Amino acid sequence: MEIFDALDALVYTPSSEGHSPSESSGFGLLGGVNITLTSGSYDLSNLGYNSLLIAASNNLTISGSLALPESTNLEELLFIASGNLHIAEGSTIDSAAHSLGFGSFESIEIINVDLHAEEEIGVRSLDSVVINNSEFATRGTGADLIHLAAAADLAIDNLRFSEQVRQITMEAMTINLSNLNFPAGSTVNLNSAYGGIDGVYPNFGSSAIGRVNFIENVRYNSHLLNSRSAFDSHGGAISIGIKSN
Repeated sequence: MEIFDALDALVYTPSSEGHSPSESSGFGLLGGVNITLTSGSYDLSNLGYNSLLIAASNNLTISGSLALPESTNLEELLFIASGNLHIAEGSTIDSAAHSLGFGSFESIEIINVDLHAEEEIGVRSLDSVVINNSEFATRGTGADLIHLAAAADLAIDNLRFSEQVRQITMEAMTINLSNLNFPAGSTVNLNSAYGGIDGVYPNFGSSAIGRVNFIENVRYNSHLLNSRSAFDSHGGAISIGIKSN
């Protein structure tokens, strides 16, 4: 991963003193107490790293429209916060990195946010993850991946995937899904504390603790999955299992 030591829009507290690019050609790290990233196009091509980790020991805030052009040549871009990781509503992150990831020790809310990466998008929280009215899009032609994980609850309402997504994994104690369409041809793994009902099925129409809950308007390839018979007919690519510890 690479380091953001030359970004005009980067502000972190108490100061940037002492932070410099990693000596490794493969990995760059930027650390601070509180980090704020605002709108801008960030060309990191002169840094020469394959992966970049931006880590805040307290809070990390992202707002506006952020772009990392193809010239950056990043394999992986990760944003991690020990405290709150806040992505402001209406923000867009468009990364030419193959993998784009977000992680926090606290809950993560992604509301009215668009995330774009080449092949993979991941979100992980040691508490809960809430995603509303957002788009996760990839541009690859292979096994593009979305991976969402929470130690407690994962609540998704109106998350849109690009057609290129071919693998979707969600893991949490309880998974609540509404207004979501899994793309045609995608393989979907949904893992909760108790796994599938009768080892196979989600819970339909309500939220049950420890289960994968298809609360409302959950579809695969536009086919509505609101009953066991509908799941049998159109949910063959969806596997419901038990979350690993």
